Amino acid sequence: MRDGRRPPVGLPALRAQAVRASEAGDHQTARRLLAQALGERPDEPDLWCTLAVAEARAGRPVAARQAVERCLSLAPNHALALLTRARLLEEQGDPAAALADLRRAAEAAPTRAEPWRRAARLLRRQGDLAAAAVAYERACARAADDLLLRREAAETYATQGRHRDAARHWRVLAEAHPDRWEGWHLLGVALSNALCFEQAEQALRRALALGGAPETAASLARLYERLGRTEEAHRLLAPHLARHPHRPSVALARATLAGSEEERREAVAALRRCLQGDLPREQRAMVHRRLAQLLDGLGQHADAWEHLQEASRLAWQGFDPAREEALCRWIRTHFPLPGGVPTATSAPALVLIVGMPRSGTTLLERMLAAHPKVHGAGEQLTLPELGRRLYAESLSTGRPPEALLGPTRLEAWQRRYLDRALRDAAGRPAVIVDKMPENYRWLGLARLLFPQARVLHIMRHPLDTCLSCHLTGLHGIFDYSRSLEGLAAAYHGYRQLMAHWEARRTLPLLTLRYEELVTAAEAVLRRVLAFLGLPWDPACLDFPARAGVVRTASYRQVRRPLYRSAIGRWRPYAARLEPLRRALAPYLDEAAPYGYR
Repeated sequence: MRDGRRPPVGLPALRAQAVRASEAGDHQTARRLLAQALGERPDEPDLWCTLAVAEARAGRPVAARQAVERCLSLAPNHALALLTRARLLEEQGDPAAALADLRRAAEAAPTRAEPWRRAARLLRRQGDLAAAAVAYERACARAADDLLLRREAAETYATQGRHRDAARHWRVLAEAHPDRWEGWHLLGVALSNALCFEQAEQALRRALALGGAPETAASLARLYERLGRTEEAHRLLAPHLARHPHRPSVALARATLAGSEEERREAVAALRRCLQGDLPREQRAMVHRRLAQLLDGLGQHADAWEHLQEASRLAWQGFDPAREEALCRWIRTHFPLPGGVPTATSAPALVLIVGMPRSGTTLLERMLAAHPKVHGAGEQLTLPELGRRLYAESLSTGRPPEALLGPTRLEAWQRRYLDRALRDAAGRPAVIVDKMPENYRWLGLARLLFPQARVLHIMRHPLDTCLSCHLTGLHGIFDYSRSLEGLAAAYHGYRQLMAHWEARRTLPLLTLRYEELVTAAEAVLRRVLAFLGLPWDPACLDFPARAGVVRTASYRQVRRPLYRSAIGRWRPYAARLEPLRRALAPYLDEAAPYGYR
């Protein structure tokens, strides 16, 4: 201009200059420029939001909060302002209010991933992994190519034991960088944990070919051991064991393969050496739990217990006794329901083996699967998935299950169940055996889908059952096994529900005892087969030769001939299990057969 003054700067330009100054750390200039802009447009929400961000970046939370509140008073659904206030609230120690703002931001900007990303990370830091997983899914739906989001989602699922969900996200990472071994390795580990062994082997072999040793070799060796291919496992691990004996992944694989007492003692020494290093929390928990298992087998019960408690302390504790009681109460209130859908005449008969995990469900299923007319379907997840979906839908809508289950839906669920259960069957078996222990919750739903189903309820001494669960460290839907308190609550809920089903005569049911099965197998099996309407076949006693691939934590045990050494396993730990014994006192009776009722 002729008088030497600079031309006026427009508001967008002023705001852009302020943002650049703030990002460069020139907070005084940013504040001056925004004050100038607000002097001209004091009711402009974007300017107040920009000031809030600048003040937060300058380390002035009070001024930032004042600016963001002014913005939201002018535009209550301003997404960036809500995100900014959420960050301030979290820093000030109010995560609940921060989450509320993040949800509002997600509603205000429904196509943006950032609100859900931030919510997922906040929930993950708080330990609410189930809610974090939901938020990660919503973020990934809006930013499908964000590989960091995928990694965080996979890690969140893996911590919960939801390995199939973790594998979905690891697969995206692997396919995004097909020439890198890490993604294929992580996918293979997740698939192995999800019991998808064939796919796991493919992914791990690809990772190994891309240079992913020794971690991948260790994971593949553990998978081979799981599949009964122990010679291959030893050959694969040997060179890495020679070079990296104290690397945690190699030491854990060595512990898995250890057979003789000398090998187990060497594995213990290697794992103890690993604990001297700086391990990630989850891997440290794995090392402690494997040490507990080895030391238990060596008869060093005091040391085993110490490592078991440390593993439990480090592991994610996702079990909520109040939530468990609410679910059981809902089931007892609404089930069994009248009616059901007719089973197709060509469909095999369904047998459900139920009980607590580690109570003999796998052993019984393997015995029955040796019968020529029986298909052992393993642990089918379908009934628990459908039951939990129905529960969530009932809670969210306020409608009882009978209002949500019409014939069309039941028929579709029946088809889904049969399709999955028969996926690996040879031919068309007369009987399907599903040994998912958690099905004790869903016998009412099973009755609607398969009115002719029969139930085998297998019981084991409560303290033997719970100790075995605790040592094994089950995850996912069995994560109550990580603590004695969780085990007591889960066991009580299980016994309540079984009493409910028996009193209501929901389905034909035969109760067995693990202790009788291993001491008088033929007599028990004859009784079971008669209950199922099947002829006696001596092949049922030759189950170790037919064990095949076993996709449960009992895979080692069912490859051995029958043994009785697991009866009374709890006794060396009696003093340490005293709190659990008191909690389970209603089910214990030394005068009763095998000490329980």
